[in-house]
Amino acid sequence: MAVKQASIEQEELQWNQMPNNWSQIVKLDYQNKTNGLNDVADVANEANATASAEADRNTNQDKSIDLNRKNILDISNTVSILSQRVTKNTKAISDNATAIGENKQAIETNALNLKTHEELNSAHGVTGNNVGTEDFAQSLVGGVVLLAANIAEIQALQLTIADAPGEYSQEYTQAMANGVNSLVAKQGDIITLINGVLRGQKDAKQMQPDAPMGE
Repeated sequence: MAVKQASIEQEELQWNQMPNNWSQIVKLDYQNKTNGLNDVADVANEANATASAEADRNTNQDKSIDLNRKNILDISNTVSILSQRVTKNTKAISDNATAIGENKQAIETNALNLKTHEELNSAHGVTGNNVGTEDFAQSLVGGVVLLAANIAEIQALQLTIADAPGEYSQEYTQAMANGVNSLVAKQGDIITLINGVLRGQKDAKQMQPDAPMGE
């Protein structure tokens, strides 16, 4: 749409109808319009700065979200690995508990048999030569044995293993660690007891002594 332009030559200005301070009015009107444009420009610049800051904030939030997502994935993988280890350790603890129970039963049976044998004081139907108190047992020839030193029995360890939780639990993992430590300590007691039994048998001449060093 074309804009019609006024021509001073075609339209005569009515100067006599204009106020005396018309130049001041025009100048004030121009200043007001200029101030209005500046205000609009300031608002536009502020809006642009706000939009730019919001864009930067959104970018940083996206980066933080991506980093958190990666951290969550890493934690999930770590929990999965720990869960597998807990399952494996639980089975190992169960197997050790079974083996310790069997070893303890065997030791108790052995000790009972030995005690019963030592308490016998009659000929009890020997089929070979009778032996005296100094006729100690040999590798291929039977003989007497001495009384082995007393060894205190080991108290039974009561260990209850709960089912593993579906998710990683620090409390459950610590309980498993405590159980393993208890089993290890009890196993050390059993080994000490076995070594004591062996040493007592050797001292009582119920077992061949250790060969001297270097042989």
